[in-house]
Amino acid sequence: MKEFRKIEIKPLKSFSDLNLNVVKQVNVGTVNRNEEVDKHLTSLFNYVNRNPDISMVGVRKGKDVFLSSQVKSSANKKKIYTFPEPNPVCIYYNIANENLEKSAKLKNTILSKEQNFDAFDDFDKFSQYYSLTSQGIIFLITTVEGFINQFFEEKEYTIDGKAKTKKDLEWSNLDDKLNIILPELLGLKFSELHNEEYQSIINSNLLRNDLIHLKRTEKSNNTSYQELFKKLIDYKHHKSSEAVYKFLTTLKPNYFDTKK
Repeated sequence: MKEFRKIEIKPLKSFSDLNLNVVKQVNVGTVNRNEEVDKHLTSLFNYVNRNPDISMVGVRKGKDVFLSSQVKSSANKKKIYTFPEPNPVCIYYNIANENLEKSAKLKNTILSKEQNFDAFDDFDKFSQYYSLTSQGIIFLITTVEGFINQFFEEKEYTIDGKAKTKKDLEWSNLDDKLNIILPELLGLKFSELHNEEYQSIINSNLLRNDLIHLKRTEKSNNTSYQELFKKLIDYKHHKSSEAVYKFLTTLKPNYFDTKK
């Protein structure tokens, strides 16, 4: 079976990515932890948390300083979780591939056997297959949607001759994002460059919609979801995953770092 990619989870932004006018910088550096140091760090974190529009925290790793999230739990408001902001798109793609890889193995097991007359054995296996495959498909399209939305900034756009806000673009359907919005913003149309991969993404999105907006059909043997089940059995796991990888790395080369 073909291997599914495993992606390094990278911090989303480094300070070098930002156009900053720094008025004051407090460099804590590498310090030995003690009560006094912890008190000072807590004071800094609280200041940044109270003043998100004018301050931020960065964490150095190697030569880069990465922008950090400041998360305060409702259950413990005295504690602030400070960590480099991870890129959710990398997380989504890994979730998709982890589920699709397990699903593909299960599919191979199911299809490699002769006709099985133990209906409830197939019931159990398909229920597990449905769970894994649906999670994989949903997170593949979540990867695509999340990636596209990272292009949109807080400003006014003119798309297809019409004024659009960032929110307008974010709430556009995937077909419009792929065929109208991104071509106007980036000057390239993925469907023309890689039509096979584009069709694979469209098929995944249609199946994702079938899963999310579950609709009964009673045309097939008086069952409710037999047609959906067939689409899931016929789904091209590895091909679909690679199509999403091709899309992201075509629009942003080196977007992903693949684990060795």
